[in-house]
Amino acid sequence: MSQTAAMPLPTLADVVRPARAADSRVFDVMAIVAGIALVSACAQVAVPMPSGVPITGQTFGVLLVGAALGAKRGAMALAGYVALGLAGVPVLAMGHAGFPPATFGYLLGFVPAAFVVGLLAQRGWDRGRGGMGTLLAVARTALAMTIGTLIIFALGIAWYATVAMPLGWAGVTEMSGLLGATLWPYLPGAVVKIALAMVLLPGVWKVVGPRKG
Repeated sequence: MSQTAAMPLPTLADVVRPARAADSRVFDVMAIVAGIALVSACAQVAVPMPSGVPITGQTFGVLLVGAALGAKRGAMALAGYVALGLAGVPVLAMGHAGFPPATFGYLLGFVPAAFVVGLLAQRGWDRGRGGMGTLLAVARTALAMTIGTLIIFALGIAWYATVAMPLGWAGVTEMSGLLGATLWPYLPGAVVKIALAMVLLPGVWKVVGPRKG
């Protein structure tokens, strides 16, 4: 593999990142704060569920932040978001402040999901130029977002099954109803979020591509 091929590609944030070192550091901080704000805003779109895990727009925000900021900044933004929520700042879904018993695993999944999606964006999965390149970018974006979503579901379901249910923190007490409480009702929304990202990210790159990356 050549050195050029091994180098990470610029993300959407890198397109507007200043070249001057001092300015770029300030920009990185602002980008992370903006990522936290975006996920916080998406969290306000929430539908309560009997399981205690609401249907929200958070996942969409997580995936976008990861893709736009890249692995490191995306993970930092989501770590900051989770830390603020656990500290009691009402940034979580449905105004929840502090420790969210049933949904804590999903929140933990936000950080690695943003990192992995950002890493794939730095490999160019969310972009392509013209014709088959654009179609390939759409397919790869869908796959990247699916991987990120699966990471969130995996940690969320694992926490729900091993901690929330045994301690009586969850709305479901029987393992037979686990997937019905933690996965099946959320799949349609996940598909919609992935579809939106499939259209949005390659479309944005089609506009900014001539400038960089």
